[in-house]
Order: sequence, then C-alpha cells, then structure tokens
Amino acid sequence: MLWPSSTDFPVALGVARPLVTHTSMKTIIRILFFAIIVAIGTGYYFIWTEQPQTGHRIIGFAVLGLAFVLMPLFLIHRYKGKNLRNFNLFKGPEDDKNAENQ
Repeated sequence: MLWPSSTDFPVALGVARPLVTHTSMKTIIRILFFAIIVAIGTGYYFIWTEQPQTGHRIIGFAVLGLAFVLMPLFLIHRYKGKNLRNFNLFKGPEDDKNAENQ
C-alpha cells in the first residue's frame, strides 16, 4: 500500500507523513522514464557497434521495465483517489439498479 491513511502510521515512531508523497512519486516516475529512454538508446548504440546480442538484451530489459514497472506506477499515481466506476464503458447490472432508484 503506497498511500496509507494517516491513522495507519505508528505514533511511537513519530512518522507523520505518507511513505511516498505526490511529489516524490512524480520524481520517481520521471527518473524511471528517462532511465528507460537512455537504456533503449544504449541498446541501439550496441546494435550499431556490432554487438547486437547485447543491444537486444538491453532494449528487452528496458521494455520489460517500461511495461511492468513504470506503467503500473504511473497508473497507480494517476488514478489514486478517483472513482473508477466513472471510467467504465459498459454499465453493469448494479449500475442499472442504482440509476432506477434515483
């Protein structure tokens, strides 16, 4: 849980802020993004300098980091605190019942 409520912190330790703040998460995402871009560029450099196996490995790990690390962090950061039912394309049966009651 990246954003616990203020009541989840142990008072004895004197911790009075979340583990990851909005600003620090934004900074982490930016650093990871630029690191992945640099890794992809480095991979292409290795491909052009007659070491294609190493270049493909670097690009592959960068894409894996993009897909399985950066994108989930970005989605968690962007959708924190939002009602995700507003983003559904199709209404479920429980949404139809709520619309009838109003």
